Amino acid sequence: MKGVHLLSRLSEDEFLDRESELDRLCGARPSARAGRTAVVLGNPRVGKSELLRKSYDRLFEAQSSVVPLFYSFSQTRMEPARFAADYLAHVLSQFIAFRDGNNRLPVSGESLEAFSKSASPHDYAWVKELVDRFVESRAASDEEAMVRIAVSSPALLEANSGLSMFLLLDNAHLLLHEKMAFCRRELLHSMTSPAAGGLSESRAGSYVLSGLRRPFSRLLPADEALFDSLDVIRLKPISENALEQLIKKRAASLAVSISDSTTELMIQQLRGDLFFIRAIVAAAASTGSSLKTFMEFERVYTDEVLEGRIGGYMDALLREIAPGHDMQRTAIEILGTISEARRPIPVNTIIDRVGDQGAELLVQRLSDYELLELKAGLVTATDEPVLSDYIRHRYRSEVTGRRRPIAGEELLGEKLKHSYRLMMSRYNRAVESQLVQLLTRFDFQNVPAVLFEHDKFADPYDGASRANARRMLDDEQSKIRLAQIVYVSDLGFHERPGATYRLLSASGFDGGIYSETNETQWLIALINSREPVGVDMLDEIDSRMISATGRGTFSTRYALPPSHEAAGQGKIVRWLISKEGFTADALERVVDRGAHSSNYLQLDLLCDYLGKLDEQSSAVRPASQFELVIPIEDDSELIAARTVEQIARAADFDQQAISQIKTALIEACLNAAEHGDSPDRKIYQRFSVTEDRLVITVLNKGNQFAPVDDTVQSTSPGKRGRGLQIIRALMDDCTFERTDDGASLVMTKFLKRTDTQQ
Repeated sequence: MKGVHLLSRLSEDEFLDRESELDRLCGARPSARAGRTAVVLGNPRVGKSELLRKSYDRLFEAQSSVVPLFYSFSQTRMEPARFAADYLAHVLSQFIAFRDGNNRLPVSGESLEAFSKSASPHDYAWVKELVDRFVESRAASDEEAMVRIAVSSPALLEANSGLSMFLLLDNAHLLLHEKMAFCRRELLHSMTSPAAGGLSESRAGSYVLSGLRRPFSRLLPADEALFDSLDVIRLKPISENALEQLIKKRAASLAVSISDSTTELMIQQLRGDLFFIRAIVAAAASTGSSLKTFMEFERVYTDEVLEGRIGGYMDALLREIAPGHDMQRTAIEILGTISEARRPIPVNTIIDRVGDQGAELLVQRLSDYELLELKAGLVTATDEPVLSDYIRHRYRSEVTGRRRPIAGEELLGEKLKHSYRLMMSRYNRAVESQLVQLLTRFDFQNVPAVLFEHDKFADPYDGASRANARRMLDDEQSKIRLAQIVYVSDLGFHERPGATYRLLSASGFDGGIYSETNETQWLIALINSREPVGVDMLDEIDSRMISATGRGTFSTRYALPPSHEAAGQGKIVRWLISKEGFTADALERVVDRGAHSSNYLQLDLLCDYLGKLDEQSSAVRPASQFELVIPIEDDSELIAARTVEQIARAADFDQQAISQIKTALIEACLNAAEHGDSPDRKIYQRFSVTEDRLVITVLNKGNQFAPVDDTVQSTSPGKRGRGLQIIRALMDDCTFERTDDGASLVMTKFLKRTDTQQ
């Protein structure tokens, strides 16, 4: 099933990491899900077209009741009459080839009359009728009729053959061109309407569309039926391991020597782009060059970008976006200007600078093709390094008029410097990815505070093995409770001599209740420096953090200036993570400013600790669970006390612990009754008993559980509700939470077994 190559351009060895998407796409065929529509999206050159072509080959070879029909829209065929003739020719040629089981497709450029003669006897009559109607419309110069007949032809094929049509439409973004307006309406109608152009009452086939991802939001109509059946397949970049295998295999097949370090550099510098990788290896083979060293790789790369396959591809792409020499120069000027700016620029500024009436439309087209970023009226350069190198070269030579060197290339020197920094930054990106994943795991866990206090971590943990450090963390008594992080944002990458750092923002909630006052924002600086962070760098990072929040100044870790608290803007938590730690002066300032501080070891240990908590929560299951609901009435808390006494006694707690548990539960019930303001006048309790602990959850459906100052004594006559302070003294752990259902208090008592009990 994997041997046929009709439309696919890559061998099976080069078609990597795509089997799941291929199975999913072929599984969307009409026989499985009639009338479904799928959209394949992804980065430029990620392999969307090849996926559609490979799907065609697989379905064609299967020779089932599903007929694959592939069509790629083209800028050279946008006139309605020309498009209609080409589309119908492709549909008929592929249908006839499928019916004959002929894996050599007829040439779609043949005359339509020739297809009638090529059709099998049982298809001849209705194929001829279809062709004759099209030819009559063409003779009458009725372009709209020609488009309707062509676009509705797959439905007619279904109705007369009893087979299901599976249309694979590539470069569908070109339907947005003004010349394709009528064609677009007819095609979308065929996708959303059960009838197809009036030729048949049968449903249209299933469709798979692919092309540039940004214009797709403007292509599909607001049709509920269409989106209800829409399947979005997002192609991710090929994994680095798969690319490494492909590069080595490709280089070996072309007799090109390549080293592991150059392979790694190629993947990073070309961003895993398979087209660029194939071009570089092929260029080395054609010139007899080796790729063992960075110099050899960068020399081949420079030649390819300036005058080779990659440069030729970029030239063709610009011609497609901006037809005409003048418009291409304007495009180069726009891209070069924003690349040198290194910051967002208003669109109007760009338009005024280039002074071209079509500049606004050109900016939109450059954005559609992902050659720049356009958001909220601001344009920025993409982070695509190959494109940046190409644009920088053309901008210098065609816009600024800089002379090329009399020997060699300026780009080569730049890439040699960049290659070293790029390989060093790979480690940084791995740590950044680890940090982002860690932040998304923050979910109200209690963790040792020392993991965020480098001043207290350094002495006892320096030199300790990883295993010993983990055991020491288990003995830490001081804990902090993490927020629940909802999303993480990138605030930018910054460089200074001897150091780089990435700023991140992690936004979420504290306390288990989702309101503005409980919102929190963690501002994180991940610092990679050769030396411990000093005061000067700390001040610079602080300044950038303040700028990111829009607040004039920071106070303490958990407090804000009164104006911000009153506005309900939540809390700001700062966390500085330095690979080499901090100088004594800087660390003292960090502590004074109430910020968290960690090194990379603390970051690793925090990952381990959260992993351990996850394992415990999944592995430990309550051996027994009990629930109790009592009314808020005088002495009802005694019912709860008698109940928990029996539970604790059965779990082998000693008498002292039982008394402490009873007293803590009574206090919790009294607090819930006095301060909970529960609308249903009830207190809900849950008891969970495991091998080593008893966990008691006391819940009321009011707005709060205890006074804001939990040290305040109750003044109600005859009541003992002395707040949470005494409960914390009696139990091993005590956590207060506000949730959507009300307020809860979670109390834990660990079972301390004697040697005879063990």
